Amino acid sequence: PGQKETLQLKVGNSSSEPINVQVTPHTAYTNTLGNVEYGKDAEEADPTLVHSMDELMTPSEVITLAGKETKVIDIPLQMPKDAFEGYLAGGLRIAEIKEEEESDAPEGEGVAIKNEFAHVVGVVVSNTRDSVQPELELLDVFADQLNYRNVISATLQNFTPTFVNQLAVEATVKRAGENDVLYEASKEMMQMAPNSNFNFPISLEGDRFRSGNYVLELTAKSGDNEWSWRS
Repeated sequence: PGQKETLQLKVGNSSSEPINVQVTPHTAYTNTLGNVEYGKDAEEADPTLVHSMDELMTPSEVITLAGKETKVIDIPLQMPKDAFEGYLAGGLRIAEIKEEEESDAPEGEGVAIKNEFAHVVGVVVSNTRDSVQPELELLDVFADQLNYRNVISATLQNFTPTFVNQLAVEATVKRAGENDVLYEASKEMMQMAPNSNFNFPISLEGDRFRSGNYVLELTAKSGDNEWSWRS
């Protein structure tokens, strides 16, 4: 607790032209695909997240690399003054910084696509190596849209400071009082970041939303752990 560490990244310019790069820190979160994102921040952090990695690490200045040059970039990491259980997870995003260029295309003639290249390095820190058992909660179920398609979203929360690995989820939606399964979804080999949540989608397969009372049954498994909810 309270210790300061300097993380070092060796960054090289493989081109013959000079480039500007910057290293920015981020806090890991879980996206709607059930993958952990290390290279950007969640729109809204989970309320159980006490320490954000993007606040514990200091971004670098914009650094110029000459053609074929390699430099070591220092990133200070300040651990929280109070001890904590489990893990804090985040990442360092190394990106090329380009000056905004005026588009030569006349207005209204399409959008110019600008490729941006970045490299992400994961960072996981802890005070001890003691393991923490993961625990999940079903926070909410609601009608939603994903890529302009109707879905029912179930918000799963990992409120523990540890990863949930090899997560498998099975979900069904029925009309209240009926046994016929209207919609279902399942997915395996997902992962959740410590103290994060994500919306697990159950597609309506192109159907429109219809008024009425529905029941969601959802089971999640990770290793020897299993959780079930009915909502």
